[in-house]
Amino acid sequence: MKVLFVCTGNTCRSPMAEGIARKILEVAGRGEKGWEFTSAGIATVAGLPPSPQALAVMEENFIDISGHRSRLLDEKMVAEVDLVLTMTVSQRDLLRERWPQYKEKIFALREYAGIEEGLDIEDPFGRDVDAYRETARQIKEALDIILQEKTKNE
Repeated sequence: MKVLFVCTGNTCRSPMAEGIARKILEVAGRGEKGWEFTSAGIATVAGLPPSPQALAVMEENFIDISGHRSRLLDEKMVAEVDLVLTMTVSQRDLLRERWPQYKEKIFALREYAGIEEGLDIEDPFGRDVDAYRETARQIKEALDIILQEKTKNE
């Protein structure tokens, strides 16, 4: 299962989601067997490192995303994965509009997890570390649900 996480700049939310997903499978004793996680941004410059706050919050959770570098989303990335998870409903809608042939595999992260309220994970960029902690909490909440559901029959 190849999963692509998408946010705006690919320096905060989507690399955090990528790292959290790997950590959830690691803690469950599964490793990444059968899973591949990647991320990209809708409006970014390629090669940017994660924001310092994202690095700090991930380090607090024993997750190393220091090697991550931003990538600009393109159609090939969407075509090559099984699932695209955006951080907001507007990002989901933008991608479904841009590439309607892939709309069946594009969802907002919290929507895909079945969380009915607060579907958008706000961009913490430029805010304090507490905002990043809340972002990480929301991402982890959704990924715990998704990965538990998707891996229970493996």
